[in-house]
Amino acid sequence: MNKIKDNMKYHTKIATFCWCILIISITSKASEIIQSKDTVFNICFKLKDDNSKPGDTVFLAFSPQHTEQKIGKKYYTVINEEGLAEFNIEQNYPYGYIAIVKENKSASYPFVYIVDNLFWENGDDILIHKAFDTSNSLSDLLSFVSFSGHNVEKYRTIYKIRKAYSLIQKQRRTNSRTTKGVTYDPLDVSYLDDKTSIKYLISVLDSCKENLSALVYNIYKTEIELLDKYYVYEKLNNISSLNNLDSVQKKALRSQIKALYLPIPTSKSMDDANAASYKFIKFYTSVFNCLAHLVPRYDQMSTLKLIKRHSKGKAREALLNNYLDMIGYSKENGKLYEYANKLVFSTYYKKELEQIERNFQFNVNSYSFKDINDRDIFLSQFNGKLVLIDIWFTGCGGCLTYRKDILSKIEEEFKNDENLEIVSVNFDKSKVQWLKSLSLNTYTSKYSYNLYTGGLKFSHPLFKNIGVVKAPTIILIDQRGNIIDFDSYRLHDLGLLREQILRYKK
Repeated sequence: MNKIKDNMKYHTKIATFCWCILIISITSKASEIIQSKDTVFNICFKLKDDNSKPGDTVFLAFSPQHTEQKIGKKYYTVINEEGLAEFNIEQNYPYGYIAIVKENKSASYPFVYIVDNLFWENGDDILIHKAFDTSNSLSDLLSFVSFSGHNVEKYRTIYKIRKAYSLIQKQRRTNSRTTKGVTYDPLDVSYLDDKTSIKYLISVLDSCKENLSALVYNIYKTEIELLDKYYVYEKLNNISSLNNLDSVQKKALRSQIKALYLPIPTSKSMDDANAASYKFIKFYTSVFNCLAHLVPRYDQMSTLKLIKRHSKGKAREALLNNYLDMIGYSKENGKLYEYANKLVFSTYYKKELEQIERNFQFNVNSYSFKDINDRDIFLSQFNGKLVLIDIWFTGCGGCLTYRKDILSKIEEEFKNDENLEIVSVNFDKSKVQWLKSLSLNTYTSKYSYNLYTGGLKFSHPLFKNIGVVKAPTIILIDQRGNIIDFDSYRLHDLGLLREQILRYKK
């Protein structure tokens, strides 16, 4: 009898062990499926915009970290006869940020944001209603947007927090008007310490906590706690101002930034949220980029090493990716990608890094634009020459500045050089507007080969495939039509751009 019991115990243990192995195997397999690069996730949104009419073009911009990333994708549709724009998009990320934007036919600026930087998760199925409005106030504009559908409380919470914060900003602006003697000081990168406002906004978030996933709650808690620090974001990104400082000032500022913002606050429980947070990644990327510009010679590899030293986990992976996305693509970046690849392990960010790297391994020969006579001009026509492409639109202040400070000087220096072609690409909606701007010689000149997207704007195939999301965007193409440099800092600095041209032209 005891022997039978012993046998039963033995077989029970074996069965339990096998069951555990089976569970582990199934769980592991499920994890592989969830993290597979080929897994497809659906972004489902409908838009009802009372300010639009049937036939108007809108697009949904999606990116894994924030909608300003160069690797972001745009998905276009039109308002149907029922007044709806519908998006059902298959892509490979389980969460990320979306914006819905309407192309603006009547104004000089080419698009109008309907919603921006909303955090989307797989399973969301949302109808956005934008009521008719004529308001210019942010707090009022937020009041015109409403949400319904599956997982709707997250979106309502986002807007509830934004409305509360816009009122705080309004009060701060009122207070600043009564403050005398405040001057801009590039050496002061300290932040407001408004614990009362932050505590209030977290209470607004907490009131909706039960309707949010842990990831979403932690993301928005992170972003609220960063709000006061975000006030110095523009200073940290004002590289031209930093370059005017002397060596003593740079050293002092570098010490101040390190003392205030490093090491990065993180914990295991907050790692996913920090990595996914739009504001967290943008802010700390700017911190590291600023520190790198405060040493005697700016070095991108040193920036990556700073990120490695002062961050960890998925936040580190997201920061490495965002920095590489921010600095643009260049043949000279190969070692940077090799270095980052050794530090990025999770499938989500490995996939993102591969996408960033893939964007600059691109040939443009098969793409065409229109000339003033509506003829198709293929970029392959310029094979045999080094090609500098300047992408702009009418009303773009940054485009005017780039032409005045950089491109006009390059044109003057190389105007008789047959080995360099400067191609000016405009993406105005109206050809009439483009031709009018050509006649003014402010955005371009007779030394440029002037082309036009044919009214396609950001939906032009080349723009969509390589991630052109802003103007000016500058691209350097080799003699075979391959991208050498896609909008990196080198192309936005007169001296460095000149070095690139001399290096790559025949």
